[in-house]
Amino acid sequence: MSPFENVYSSANDLYHFKHRSRRRLVTLIKLVVSLFVLYEIVTIVFATSFEVGSIAMRPLLYRGDRLIASPLAYGAWIPFTSVRLPGIVAPRRGDIVLAHPAYYSAPPWYLEAAEPIVRFFTLQKVDLANAVRYRTADLVVKRIVGIPGDTVAMRHFVIFVKPRGETDFVRETELSRASYTVAYDHLPDAWPADFPLSGDMAPVTLGADSYFLAGDNRTESSDSVLWGPATGADIVAKVVFRYWPLSVITAF
Repeated sequence: MSPFENVYSSANDLYHFKHRSRRRLVTLIKLVVSLFVLYEIVTIVFATSFEVGSIAMRPLLYRGDRLIASPLAYGAWIPFTSVRLPGIVAPRRGDIVLAHPAYYSAPPWYLEAAEPIVRFFTLQKVDLANAVRYRTADLVVKRIVGIPGDTVAMRHFVIFVKPRGETDFVRETELSRASYTVAYDHLPDAWPADFPLSGDMAPVTLGADSYFLAGDNRTESSDSVLWGPATGADIVAKVVFRYWPLSVITAF
């Protein structure tokens, strides 16, 4: 083979190598983009993972428990719009939900756009907005105790509910679709009844699209007792499953 042919052959091999490498790279990019789009559809519409970050729902849920919540249940929000898809069910008493607290403020658009990408590539280990300390809590896990039209009051950390059209208050668990245990710490004997976390609350009537959210662990929960009712828009997803720890896998 002549030197010219050797040069030609080497150049040809190099061309085909670069061409194959480029095709592989394009295929890999297409695969990653497809997986990301699938991930976004699944987490935005069907199911998203959430790690419990407090003891506000003890004794049912503990810090570090991992949950699956369904945005589809109440209607998923379309990102970067004010459009919400129709839900399957309306929020009900006793439902455990993921909700925005009253002190929540949406992150800037560039963080909101980048966050799904960061969560995808870190397997949901990193919350970008929290990582840059933009906010302290995006979502909290609470239980719906009162629905629109209810009047709710608290006596010694137990919530009593008077449904619309009824004349008597009944204990929260009697109206709930789920049974649960209310926990609280005993306060000092001299704790004034009008102080926060006293365990008592005057009756509050919920308006249209208003929901009363509470943690099962009443003395460790920041909820509607402190920051008032939530709106339907604040309730993002219904908790349907606990998958970690494996020893306490639970369907809700």
